[in-house]
Amino acid sequence: MKKTMILMLCMFLVLMVTACSQESPLGKSNDPAVKNWELVKESGMSSTVTLCVNSANEAELEWLKDDFADYLKLTYNIELKIIEQSQEKTFENLKSDQKNEIQMGQYDLILFDDTGFKDAMDAGYLFGPFANELPNVKLYLNPYDIEVRYDEGIEVAQYEVPIGRSQLSFIFNEDYFYEVPETYEGLFELIKTFQGKFIYPDPRLSPEGEAFVVGYLSRALDFEKLNEKLYSEAELYELIKPSLETLAAIKPDLYMAGQIYPKSIAEIDQLFFNEDLIFSMSMDYYHATDMLKAYEYPESADVFAMNEGTTGPVSHMAILFNSSNKSGAMVVINAMLSPEMQASKYDTRKWRQLPIYDPSYVPSEALAEIKKVKLKTSALKQDEILMYRIPELSPYYKNLMIKLWETHVLLETSEEAAQ
Repeated sequence: MKKTMILMLCMFLVLMVTACSQESPLGKSNDPAVKNWELVKESGMSSTVTLCVNSANEAELEWLKDDFADYLKLTYNIELKIIEQSQEKTFENLKSDQKNEIQMGQYDLILFDDTGFKDAMDAGYLFGPFANELPNVKLYLNPYDIEVRYDEGIEVAQYEVPIGRSQLSFIFNEDYFYEVPETYEGLFELIKTFQGKFIYPDPRLSPEGEAFVVGYLSRALDFEKLNEKLYSEAELYELIKPSLETLAAIKPDLYMAGQIYPKSIAEIDQLFFNEDLIFSMSMDYYHATDMLKAYEYPESADVFAMNEGTTGPVSHMAILFNSSNKSGAMVVINAMLSPEMQASKYDTRKWRQLPIYDPSYVPSEALAEIKKVKLKTSALKQDEILMYRIPELSPYYKNLMIKLWETHVLLETSEEAAQ
């Protein structure tokens, strides 16, 4: 009996030791990457990090100053200092630092809401590579996602990290039709059916108009090749010629026969409210809900996502070359990628920026926080939009496409388009 009890006790101790070795954080800390990150985090805690932001978006600025800053203070005892100034001013100061060989600069981080990365890389303003040292980059970002690998047509090369996206969604009046189109071909059929009831904003003046035109023209292109080779205007024209011809062909079916393209979504929303149009669109996934609440949309307004995809800008964060607190800056970017902060800035009452997570890639537990965000039925969920995303093109290609649209669609006569 004693032998049996001793044997059972030994087996129990072996199982306990095995379990502890599997669950102990000490065992995990033997990984050099984990050890390195712990050192970075320890170095960055209880410090001040300065972030340069160039944005007119009050919701974005408020979220950064309040929600995000509070999270950093509570979690890492980091003070986040926001510097609101133009990108040109930030670059001007960095250029001066380079010239005067100032190794400990006044800024740590920069937020690129649209463009600026390529210019900063070319000028040597950024620190890196660093992105793969961040645990949340490895956990939550799809390494094969072209928007994680490229920005403005060049490889990111771990010198910046994407933190969120915006994307075009469509708004329609259910009194006219209920079954929404899944493809652009289906959308154009509806435009022909309800002649004069659809228009998109001028892509030269409106972010939504640019997203609509560029998204449609680029939807079938090979983005890898576009980033690897700089196509000329003539070469790009040959690639998108059929799509340009389609946009020209539907002009007679547009509002006022496509002779006038509204300058902004505000103009289109007014036409939509008056039922002169039965379509609108927005880069804000909660825009229709707001407009319904304010009684500035028809009561039957609803939203839909195109399965063939839409596009929109990506926001990034980067560390500046002479940051005096690179460890703190890395902790801040890593925190921005956490499920808590991705869900917080997605919240309808806050920034309303779509998460950077790829819904088909990120672990389900990371999406749990995001799914807690409560939406009205007149708003699309993040996975309903991001699952059908067309990657953002570089400014070079976007500008070329708008130029080609101007030549072959805007200035095309109805008679020529019909031939």
